[in-house]
Amino acid sequence: MMFSRFRDILLRRAARKFAHRLAPQLRRNHGIGTLYTADQIRVAAGACGLPSRYLSIGYAAFLPPDEFRIVADAGRRDSYQQLRSLFFRYYVYESLSPTPRTTPANPDATSRNR
Repeated sequence: MMFSRFRDILLRRAARKFAHRLAPQLRRNHGIGTLYTADQIRVAAGACGLPSRYLSIGYAAFLPPDEFRIVADAGRRDSYQQLRSLFFRYYVYESLSPTPRTTPANPDATSRNR
């Protein structure tokens, strides 16, 4: 019982790290997307210094279920949906569109004299 609780704490901690670091790294390396290849996920996780032991969290977040079953560690007891929901519990959504520029209240105040 105690081991299971400790394991859950470590898994949540790893999910938090993956959620905060992996998505931005994937966007920097490969552009905006919702799905990436297993190799892209593995390389991005390594670049972020994320623990390879919990790489299945990243796979669950960015691979479709059929690909997840192929590449995920067969010894893991966690399901695709469990890992995916754990990742998105900590994921902070960032707008993928450029930040709109605000226009000044008085446009003439910022223009140069002509």
